[in-house]
Amino acid sequence: MDKLLSQPHAEVYLNQNRMKYWVNKKLNKYCFMLFARDLSISWVEEHRYWRWSYQKETNSDVLIDVVELLKMKHMDGDVQ
Repeated sequence: MDKLLSQPHAEVYLNQNRMKYWVNKKLNKYCFMLFARDLSISWVEEHRYWRWSYQKETNSDVLIDVVELLKMKHMDGDVQ
């Protein structure tokens, strides 16, 4: 938490690079981004449907896990 408070406008990666925190200076808003590894995705370990890879973050050297949907049988879920 000290890291968040000492650099309020810088991007800070949390939870083993599974989410990112920053402050949008123009909007004066706190922002959080959840990356794929911090989401609950059905069948995510099934290689017929999903492929994991890495992507370098735009403004840093941090590598982020990304997942690609290869094919889909059906879709269901809740958005709250």
